Amino acid sequence: MARLFFLSIAVIVLAGCVTRIDPTRPISKDLPLSYIDLVEIKKGAEEHKEVLKTYKFYNQTELDMYIATIGNRLVAISERPHLPYKFFVLADDRVDIFSVAGGYVYITRGMLEFVNSEAELAAVLAHEVAHVASGAHTPEIEGKLSKKQIFFKTVKLGAAAAAGAAGSIVGGPAGTVAEGAVGGMSDALPSIRKQFQKSEEIEADRKALTYLAKTNYDPRELARFLDKVSTIKISDVLTYINFLNSHPPYEERREEVKEILDDINFKNKNFEVREERFASIRTVTLHFDNIHTNTTEAIAQVIVADPKSVS
Repeated sequence: MARLFFLSIAVIVLAGCVTRIDPTRPISKDLPLSYIDLVEIKKGAEEHKEVLKTYKFYNQTELDMYIATIGNRLVAISERPHLPYKFFVLADDRVDIFSVAGGYVYITRGMLEFVNSEAELAAVLAHEVAHVASGAHTPEIEGKLSKKQIFFKTVKLGAAAAAGAAGSIVGGPAGTVAEGAVGGMSDALPSIRKQFQKSEEIEADRKALTYLAKTNYDPRELARFLDKVSTIKISDVLTYINFLNSHPPYEERREEVKEILDDINFKNKNFEVREERFASIRTVTLHFDNIHTNTTEAIAQVIVADPKSVS
């Protein structure tokens, strides 16, 4: 009995000596991803496969590069520039843009035709980048983990995230195998579209205005976009239904954005205007019949955010 007592005490002491580590702590300076980031990247790889099953993707390099260049400028000054953001253009006439975990951002052909300028396009991309940067898609992790737990979970998640990234980049049979290596990929997700609350939308709007100003895009374009989408005809609502369900342009949102803008002196502001580039790329690329038809195997062009390459 005494032996059992001392053994129990030893177990308790050893348990108390286990070092707990914050799962949000980066792995290293060269690899600034935390355990939480790896969980989110793995989740995003799983959700991306569901998007591949549902949508047709454009495979137009010039358009992909154009969207990614704008997106990467916004990512570079966001709160989480270290995530491997990826931008995709969907061959869908509905007006929509959405993101999933890990920095996957999807914009439809319909949205590209709905916006009227590069600055307005940057505004909708900035709002979506802000959702990712705010951790809107980040899975919740309860408590802190031990060093041993962090080590083994990080190794497992790192391999899974790498497999998912490889699948996105290479495509075809090799990509399918790589994506299949990520645990849980075969299970269909019940829903990958998050319906944001008013407070989440307002937070993303605030961040988006900051991103736009810092990247020299006119932040007033976000207000113009919200005004436009809030005054569409009821007869056309099906074209916007997915976007409105996930990003409702509440009056409070519009008022908040305008209040922030009212405090900015735009008199001496010289924002970038690249409307010729916007018009030419949109006109030339959107009407090419250059899309993936086999969505279960199709992999859209991937552009990973690299602040050093952003112009």
